[in-house]
Amino acid sequence: MIKNLAVIFAILGSLVFVAAPVSAYDILKGTAVDCSGDAANSAVCQDKKTSSPIAGKDGIIYKITLIVAQVAGFAAVIIIIVAGIKYITSRGDSNAVASAKNTLIGAAVGLAVIALAASIITFAIGRVT
Repeated sequence: MIKNLAVIFAILGSLVFVAAPVSAYDILKGTAVDCSGDAANSAVCQDKKTSSPIAGKDGIIYKITLIVAQVAGFAAVIIIIVAGIKYITSRGDSNAVASAKNTLIGAAVGLAVIALAASIITFAIGRVT
């Protein structure tokens, strides 16, 4: 049982380190990177030139993907909490414990799939545009 919980927490903990898209921004000056001269050929400046309202980093597909992933992740966390409550209130009943365990494992796997899917879509959108 403790081994299973350790695996679940390891999976959930690894979701914290999912790569997020970043952009070049000068924190001290509060301005974006200058894309003149040799910097015009950099990946950051190329992204600025090819930004698409549908599929770019600021596009509708990207925004919808993030919203769906956040809502699904929130639902998975709620299900994990409900599974924990079911586990606590099972009072040693083997059927209730098994049901709570299956719910917890299913929610953890779902959360991992959600994070992986969002990462793959974000990566693909970044490469297409």
